[in-house]
Amino acid sequence: MTTDDLQITRFSAALDERFARAALTLVFCRLPDESADALRLATIAEARRLPEMLETLWFAGSGKMMVGATWAQLSGGSVAQIWPPQWLPGRRPEGPDPLLVGLLADLPKRGVSFAQSLLPDVDDPDAQALRSAGFLHAADLRYLAADVVGNTAAQQPTSLHFHRYESAQRERFAAIVEKSYEATLDCPTLNGLRPIDEVLAEYAEVGTEGTHHWYRVQHNSVDVGCLLLADHPTQNQVELVYMAVLPQARGRKFGRELIGETLRIAADLHRERVVLAVDARNLPAAAHYEAAGFREWERRSAFVKKLESPR
Repeated sequence: MTTDDLQITRFSAALDERFARAALTLVFCRLPDESADALRLATIAEARRLPEMLETLWFAGSGKMMVGATWAQLSGGSVAQIWPPQWLPGRRPEGPDPLLVGLLADLPKRGVSFAQSLLPDVDDPDAQALRSAGFLHAADLRYLAADVVGNTAAQQPTSLHFHRYESAQRERFAAIVEKSYEATLDCPTLNGLRPIDEVLAEYAEVGTEGTHHWYRVQHNSVDVGCLLLADHPTQNQVELVYMAVLPQARGRKFGRELIGETLRIAADLHRERVVLAVDARNLPAAAHYEAAGFREWERRSAFVKKLESPR
């Protein structure tokens, strides 16, 4: 099919909700049927409260038939999570994907400066469309989880002191997070792609309590790292969003103590488990997690693209 045969449309309030339902059915078509149905229903229900969330839903029509669709979910830190374009069999056009071209051109006008997409693996069929649109393969992520009850790692003593984040010290905290990226083994491709304020804004949107469970970490009154957690009460879990030890403090097993503190906080919140994502290349961190009882339950390949500001 050529692009001359297609009409590329962005969803708007002027369109009937049935267009959104049909487009989301295509967007989620690679999910298991039950998951796709639940996610479509939840998205439509939320969009009735926040109609603007569907303004980044794009679809392609040929005649009276919808043949392709893509969607970007916007979040804090000027970030968009991209659901790659899905097309009916035999309807995907040759060359650059017109849905992705339209979506990526529109996102900077909405204040988005960074797009990302998670695929089952680096060789997934959708990877080619992302690469053709300028996305980079940033990392292969391992998703890990550990039970809180009975976890002996939570019972280990710590030499660290944890100071809850205060907005008055935002610059100091931001400097610690940024410094922690030096020589990191966790998603090094992302270093320097985004301002630190955007990164922190994205972190703050995870979970239900913003920065409430963020900590500046000290040893002998010297800053050595940070710990950023997010509570998910409805899922009965705590997410380890980001933890790091500063370069000058590495090699002293502080990472194990950060994990232990995470499990203790989760226990205090009466959560069942702690979940996290780690770069598959970060073997030292993975060893610490596995020693604390974390086990892999899923993998994803992350693709990212920095978007140009509109002129």
